[in-house]
Amino acid sequence: MLANDPRTQWVIEELDQVLHEIEVGPETEIEERPAEDIDISDWESGVEDLQDKSPDAVWDILGFPTKRFPGFNEVEDPTGALDPWDNKKWEAFIKKGQGVPFAPRWHQLVGVVKMMRQLIEGRPLLLMDQVGIGKTLQVVGTLCMYVAFRRHFARYGRFPGHFGKIPLAVAPDEPTADIGLGV
Repeated sequence: MLANDPRTQWVIEELDQVLHEIEVGPETEIEERPAEDIDISDWESGVEDLQDKSPDAVWDILGFPTKRFPGFNEVEDPTGALDPWDNKKWEAFIKKGQGVPFAPRWHQLVGVVKMMRQLIEGRPLLLMDQVGIGKTLQVVGTLCMYVAFRRHFARYGRFPGHFGKIPLAVAPDEPTADIGLGV
């Protein structure tokens, strides 16, 4: 469901109020520390429980036997030269059978599992790693999975895969993100 005009206006007004209340000025001091001074030795990946899982096992957790994210292309151009948004060229490419199966990398797949858990359990999440590791695919994959999960829930009264066993923090149609808007 897309936000309607009253909801959009409400969010804008709430953001304006929050921004108005923030005190920023020369008196606000921010402690800057060089990155090498930050101890990250005790940080975890957040997916330790999935470390020994194969991609097939991770797809089983999600409950998607097709082993693909809903709405994603089934194949990709191995050269990366073809634009899949160019419909005529893409259709010709598909007919020639030149595509290779598109599959997220293992770390992207387990990231989606983690993000889906956090969404369903109503818990916050910070997705971070090095530049160019695939966070965009993880976020888009999670959004597509969330839509599919909501549809599955509407039809069957539970989420697919292992997620059907997770107690819900909120109903699937309720907001799950409190971003400090006074909600």
